[in-house]
Amino acid sequence: MRIAFFTGSLQVGGAERMHALMAAACAARGHEVIFLTIDAHKDAPEIRALLGEVPVKRVLGRRAPGPMRLWQLAGAWRGLRRLLQEARPDVVYAVLDWANWLAVRASHAMAEAPPVVIGLANCMHHRGAARRFPEGRLCRSRPAAGVIANSQRGLAAASARGLQGGFMRVIHAGVDPDEYKPDRPGGRRIRGELGISEQTRLVGHVGRLHPVKDHHLLLRGFARMHPQTHLLCVGSGEGAYADALKRLAEQLGVSDRVTWWSRRQDLPAVYTACDVLALPSRSEGCPNVVMEAMACGTTCVVADVGAAADIVGERQYVLKERTPQALAKALTLPDRGEEPCRRRVLDHFTLEQCADHTVRALVEAARGREPATVYPRT
Repeated sequence: MRIAFFTGSLQVGGAERMHALMAAACAARGHEVIFLTIDAHKDAPEIRALLGEVPVKRVLGRRAPGPMRLWQLAGAWRGLRRLLQEARPDVVYAVLDWANWLAVRASHAMAEAPPVVIGLANCMHHRGAARRFPEGRLCRSRPAAGVIANSQRGLAAASARGLQGGFMRVIHAGVDPDEYKPDRPGGRRIRGELGISEQTRLVGHVGRLHPVKDHHLLLRGFARMHPQTHLLCVGSGEGAYADALKRLAEQLGVSDRVTWWSRRQDLPAVYTACDVLALPSRSEGCPNVVMEAMACGTTCVVADVGAAADIVGERQYVLKERTPQALAKALTLPDRGEEPCRRRVLDHFTLEQCADHTVRALVEAARGREPATVYPRT
């Protein structure tokens, strides 16, 4: 089967990384795969490396500046149509707002159009105008051949906004348990870098510095914890938001117990070093960091967003309310233990399981049939 994967760019992000991993998994299973992106903006070498020998082609050349960018994107379906006519895929699998709408729009303008399956990697909340535009167009378009969401909540939100598909399925993301596993020597090294002892409770947060991640709630909750604790925030970001977070840490009197690191390549060591990982986000799809941390044996405390509660599985580690008091209380709960955390991921959230479900859905879409298997919620 010939499959065309399509997304915005190969930037560092959970959705982009998972799409590249699914493309590589399909290629490894003997399918002919091509990976299309809108442009090369913010392409990351580590994401490109995941694709291996899978060819990558761009729809656009130079990125238009300022307000012209919206006009450029709105007309990009013509370039995508040309690439699809050349590649002649049996099915197109797009992910994220602009790529989803462009794939559907291009297919409508083709005499022999391949079926299009669109992927939802978030809950369609907290969008700017530039992203609401393709979302609105997509909801008013003829239904795609299929819709794959990575959380039940995301699928429900899309359905409520009018999105339709020949089939609508939830397929959770997954992680490679051989890549993400406990790394005790690395964990000790991380604590050494932080200058903290094994007795200090280490709270971790991995994610970009962005308001949707709600670092303000994280800092206010952490400030209510025992002084013998440390907070490690790992994620890229700069500018006014990052400066505001550091000022808040100072105002709360915890700046000497908060460490800010940019992106790291040794995340298994980071996760292993942490006693608990916090995810207080306002919106998520299927948060990779929770699966990664649990695969490394680390307890996770999450807000009830996207598929986060499904991943964690035990409700006591899911915030009942978004308050600093509730977060501080949850972060001091007894740890679940390394084996139960890792077993949860091995049973339900591996990359292999995600790839099997995805390939099966794409094959059935190419054959013009609804996938026979209804993937169970965990």
